[in-house]
Amino acid sequence: MIDKNPLITPTSAPYSDRDVIGSLKSDWIDDSCCCCNIAYFPLGKFHICGHWKRSVFFPTLVSLIFITSALVYYFDTSTVVPWGRTIQNRCIFYWVLGFSLVCTSVSYVLTIYIGPGYLPYNWSVSRKSVYTFEEMMSSMAIYQEQVDFGRTNERPPRASFSYDARRYVLRADHYCEWTKSWIGLKNHRFFLLVTFWASFYCIFYIASRFFWFKGIILDLLAHKTVNAMSIIGVVYCIFFIIIGPFSSYHFFISLINATKNITLIEKWNKRDPAFSKGGCCSNLSEICGSKLLFMFWPFPCFCLSPTEDGFYNCLYDEENQNSSYCGYISRNSKVL
Repeated sequence: MIDKNPLITPTSAPYSDRDVIGSLKSDWIDDSCCCCNIAYFPLGKFHICGHWKRSVFFPTLVSLIFITSALVYYFDTSTVVPWGRTIQNRCIFYWVLGFSLVCTSVSYVLTIYIGPGYLPYNWSVSRKSVYTFEEMMSSMAIYQEQVDFGRTNERPPRASFSYDARRYVLRADHYCEWTKSWIGLKNHRFFLLVTFWASFYCIFYIASRFFWFKGIILDLLAHKTVNAMSIIGVVYCIFFIIIGPFSSYHFFISLINATKNITLIEKWNKRDPAFSKGGCCSNLSEICGSKLLFMFWPFPCFCLSPTEDGFYNCLYDEENQNSSYCGYISRNSKVL
């Protein structure tokens, strides 16, 4: 008889029948609305929206920071800096800031919306590439037996089992706290884009306000006063001085790894980039899409599909069915 212990139980329950454990269904409630599939898991007390384990605080906070910073920039810069004295110059600077903000926002949303690509804990039983929402939710690792099954049984190359996701993550790279989402096969390109465009936004935001800073300092020295809008602007600039280098660092680290076709998890485990295709462009195509469309890679509005060679080929080639490149990720294995 199966002991249906919740996932939070620290001890591992032994089991002997692989087929029984592989067919064990998770308890969940369908809370779907007209525009989104939503599942609620009473034991874990969490919601899954589509594929995303819902956690709205950080995404909401990040969105508010970038949107309000742009509004402050528009209302508090035009009359201070030299370039703001003509409509033409203002339009150019506002367009650059607005474009970088849109690219950052779209990349951020798509990182969450598309997700890394998931497979159920019992993938080794069904071995399918596509699952319905009901099939995926019924195969979430809620019970301890399911967790043990996912940890010990076969999975596609480069897939990793995650406690937090309760599933396998395809080509798992790392867990991003700012998006509350895993970064993997399908959304790694958008993670690269959000770190790049966020870096560009922060650098442009600070650099273009140099004379604005000068004006505030002169006004403070002359009149001993500073208006409230300027104080808010200074706070944003200080924040972006921190976020800009932070985003740039993660962009360059991820880009270097992507050009070698190796993930952070594989580097942590000191594995060679065995999936490298030789050239930088070929390796990037694994997550960015066809090399013929490389000119569209930097723009998030073009939702290019990754080649996904690391997963789909293994469905038809039994020689590739091994776990030598598969990792198990604990709750504490998070970066960013």
